[in-house]
Amino acid sequence: MQATSTTQTSHGLNVQVIDTAQARSELREGVQACNERGLYFAARWAAEALNGLPTLDTTTASTGSRSHPSLQPPAATATPIYASNYTDELSLNSNMLSSGADPSEFDTYLMAKTFFDLKEFDRCASILEGCTGHKSRFLRLYSKYLVGEKRREQETHEVLGPLDNGLAINKEIEKIDSELAECYQAGTELYFPGAAKIFEELIKENPHRLDSMDIFSNVLFVTDSRARLSFLAHSCAMTDNFRPETCCVIGNYYSMKSEHEKAVVYFKKALRFNRSYSSAWTLLGHEYLEMKNTYAAVESYRRAVDYNHRDYRAWNGLGQTYEALKMHYYALNYYQRATAIRPYDGRMWCAMAECYEYLDQDLAAIKCYTRALLGTDQEKMALKKLPKLYKKIGDTEAAAHYFRKSLEQLREEQSDSEDTSEACIFLALYERGKGNLVVASDYATEAMQCSSEQHQEDAKALLREIRSVLDAGESDEVE
Repeated sequence: MQATSTTQTSHGLNVQVIDTAQARSELREGVQACNERGLYFAARWAAEALNGLPTLDTTTASTGSRSHPSLQPPAATATPIYASNYTDELSLNSNMLSSGADPSEFDTYLMAKTFFDLKEFDRCASILEGCTGHKSRFLRLYSKYLVGEKRREQETHEVLGPLDNGLAINKEIEKIDSELAECYQAGTELYFPGAAKIFEELIKENPHRLDSMDIFSNVLFVTDSRARLSFLAHSCAMTDNFRPETCCVIGNYYSMKSEHEKAVVYFKKALRFNRSYSSAWTLLGHEYLEMKNTYAAVESYRRAVDYNHRDYRAWNGLGQTYEALKMHYYALNYYQRATAIRPYDGRMWCAMAECYEYLDQDLAAIKCYTRALLGTDQEKMALKKLPKLYKKIGDTEAAAHYFRKSLEQLREEQSDSEDTSEACIFLALYERGKGNLVVASDYATEAMQCSSEQHQEDAKALLREIRSVLDAGESDEVE
């Protein structure tokens, strides 16, 4: 190990100065070399020494504040060389960095791995707290699981004893599940445009790839990319016509063409290849729902959630099916399961709100529509529904607020629908009641330009009334 150099103090003393960058590099190499040879205690010692080295900032601060000037490291250990060595060393371990880990976690992970190899699972989990890399998170949670298993075994004291019947449980599992659920719900899970772009890059690099192409076909289906989906189906069939992914891609293509019977054939074919293919069960349920075969749809969706209880599309499909059967309380239960998995998907919240509307639970419907506004979809539907519900329950202030937001959206769409005229008339009446006659007149004038004849007549009558009040006010001012 050549991580030291000799320098002379002002008193003529020769001292050894540690080249931190070189020491760090050689200790990393030592950890890995010892691990490869099964020298786990030596690997742990090297890893602990590695993590005991000061960082660049610490070294600079300590030498600047406490060390004698003559004991400063030689020029060979200046900052640029340190940074260069550190970067070069990290590049040699690109497999670690590619997992999304922060480079500063690398040494911590190496030390934690030596603890894990020596079955010091508590130490491993503890040292990785706060690390965000994928490998670090996995090793920490796996260590916690093994700690829980060890303690569970310890609680089972004796053979045929009171806890020898499977009642002893791993107490760490609930915490692990909770953390993983939070990570899943708060992930970057990609939405349609970003996902489609990445899939296109994957296909460009490997045109015969079939893994996850069924997911790409779902994206193309939702974005109504018929030509691209047709090309993908043909390409997958030419590569391997007997893969379940290929069958799902072709099934989605037929579904987009509204040939639901053919789509069912291909989704069933996918399930013959892989009976536990939850995505195929969900897609099969969609087709049966389109064909009004509610019994088969329910059975397909139930099979999907049996194999993957986090398939929000299957839970949502069950909600839609029971809603079609006018069994709204059952539908609400399944929509709630879907929203628990996809809390920022406005579609589920809007579907739940419609069920509450059918059941005349307006306050619950308002809460769901308001929650949908935080999501990525269905904002337009929620903005159209909220003002009408607030108007229904007599909350004019909230109704006016959402009618304004809805009207802004309708103006952007250049829509002259009944929704536009209804919003304008309500706001005209609201502003008239507040004494804002000019603003009320503007809303009434806009309502007259809408296509609904009934609303046009109402707007004309309201405008005449407002103008008469305005004229009377002007004459009073003249007198």
